[in-house]
Amino acid sequence: MEKQELTISVVSPSKPLYEGKVKSVILPLYDGLAGILKNHAEMIAELGPGKLTNKK
Repeated sequence: MEKQELTISVVSPSKPLYEGKVKSVILPLYDGLAGILKNHAEMIAELGPGKLTNKK
């Protein structure tokens, strides 16, 4: 069975903050949260303040 992981990169204007493989990631948006899994459909969203969390 294929692993259900994706590689994410989190960067700031000054430096990379995180890069690695995860099973999922939850992003804070301006109006709620968005969960991302492998093969997620493309989307555009406005990020909001909060924690970026992942499940390894």
